[in-house]
Amino acid sequence: MIRSTGARQVVIVGGTDWSRNLSDFAQRPLTDDQVAYAAHIYPAHSAREWDTWFGRLAGSRPVLFTEWGFMDENRADGPVYLRGNEAEYGAPLMKYAEERGM
Repeated sequence: MIRSTGARQVVIVGGTDWSRNLSDFAQRPLTDDQVAYAAHIYPAHSAREWDTWFGRLAGSRPVLFTEWGFMDENRADGPVYLRGNEAEYGAPLMKYAEERGM
């Protein structure tokens, strides 16, 4: 539908589970060469799943984080899925992304 309007710019496409899981696109990527895939990853999303969720796709297609981050794990307020820290979440995620050219 987007291309039918004449639009030629890059389109950012998200996956399932609030854009956490892009694994379907790793097996069946869109044929449009002007697509980047968006992942949303937070501390509660296990690093053991990163390869499955977006790492494999990043090996062949552009993948970027359009949502990520954390709040101090010692805070009592805010959503539980955001509780983390730089050492256990932020730095490993950035290293993972850099190694895959994300």
